[in-house]
Amino acid sequence: MSKFSLLVPRVFTFCFVFSLLVASGCGSSSGRPAGEAVEGTVTLDGSPLDQGRIQFKPEDPKALFAYADIVDGKYSIQPAAGPQAGKYRVEINSPEGGPIVPSTDPAKAMEQASAPPPKERIPSRYNATSELTADITSGAPNTHNFELKSK
Repeated sequence: MSKFSLLVPRVFTFCFVFSLLVASGCGSSSGRPAGEAVEGTVTLDGSPLDQGRIQFKPEDPKALFAYADIVDGKYSIQPAAGPQAGKYRVEINSPEGGPIVPSTDPAKAMEQASAPPPKERIPSRYNATSELTADITSGAPNTHNFELKSK
């Protein structure tokens, strides 16, 4: 029996156990400090934004950012993934055709990476050069609604 044939089962076992540990979080919390629940609505020219993503980027460089998908004009972030109390710059994106989900197939992932990015449907003043802000407060409801204009 070759060294290679002895090594393959060990590598497979290691990879299997490692993937189980990662998937389970090793029996502990994510290690991310608890944040605040945030919810709200996003409209574009008075109509609910059909799809997109909202990101809360902290002014405090030590704080963690938070994000949520927007579906039919609504978004919601639970405390486990929510932003901590503080001031945030808010970015909202809505690419044509919806968000790109990275492929698990290496060839398709490379193709996606080399493709031009999809066209953004909303003005840059709401994403790349966002003018939007939000104050997240501790222990209080954090409802932030955003009314975007295409022009």
